[in-house]
Amino acid sequence: MTVVGYARISRDDPSSDRQTERLRVGGCEQVFVDHSTGTRQSRPEFAKAIGSLREGDVFVVTNVDRIGRSVAELVGVMATLDALGVAFRSIDEQIDELNAYGRFFFRVTAALARFDEQVGGELHRAETRKRQEARVAQTPKPPVSRRRLDAARQLRAEGASMRQAAEHVAVPERVLRRELERDDADRARRQQPD
Repeated sequence: MTVVGYARISRDDPSSDRQTERLRVGGCEQVFVDHSTGTRQSRPEFAKAIGSLREGDVFVVTNVDRIGRSVAELVGVMATLDALGVAFRSIDEQIDELNAYGRFFFRVTAALARFDEQVGGELHRAETRKRQEARVAQTPKPPVSRRRLDAARQLRAEGASMRQAAEHVAVPERVLRRELERDDADRARRQQPD
């Protein structure tokens, strides 16, 4: 059984000495250290640490936030360790997967991550549905009803000016002109053979 430690040094903790010393005191024979300045940085030493693990080994960190930036990421790492047959230990949280409490902690964490995914998915679907309904509700009604367009067209055929027709059907002249042109174009399109 090999005890492997991992430290991720962030901007808030510029010195790796404290973490590596705590890992060595915690029994780590090998310690891998990544230096990162942001949340999207790659972690080559983490990959090396995981790659070095064998069944029966123990993977140690000073704090669980060193291996994951979210519950889902933490659970993913735990699943990888579990698949490798590797136990996990966190010094600050006093979590040791070699005992019942440690195993319980990660079962609960995995359940919470699944719950979070399910709730997040449901919230996403509800939000999508809400946006779609809002789009349907915002679909504009035609500014001029068919009845008013037909009445205005009849008045124009009888010799009324556009202004007179617009006043009669209670629609602004500019809107009536635009809607009559649009309606004429639609009618012409429908009458054309395919």
